[in-house]
Amino acid sequence: MSVHQYRAPNKLALIEMGWDRPMQGFFMTVEAPGGGLLFDNLEQKDPFPKGINGFLEELKQLGIELPQTMIDGVLADGMHNIGNKIVVHVE
Repeated sequence: MSVHQYRAPNKLALIEMGWDRPMQGFFMTVEAPGGGLLFDNLEQKDPFPKGINGFLEELKQLGIELPQTMIDGVLADGMHNIGNKIVVHVE
């Protein structure tokens, strides 16, 4: 599994997104500043989608914009079936 992390400065939420190699799909969680999840891919109809557009739409609804480097990195991990990787993105 690859994990890309980003702490949104405007919301202080922690976003984790990446490629789940065993499930062959992407995942995302959004943790609220005080704890608890604002979004969890496991609660979705398609918990491990083959693309991230739905996740990006969820983030837009929450007022969170990811750095392009994170989006590019997550997509590259899926394309190359990457696992065992952690990247922290900062702006």
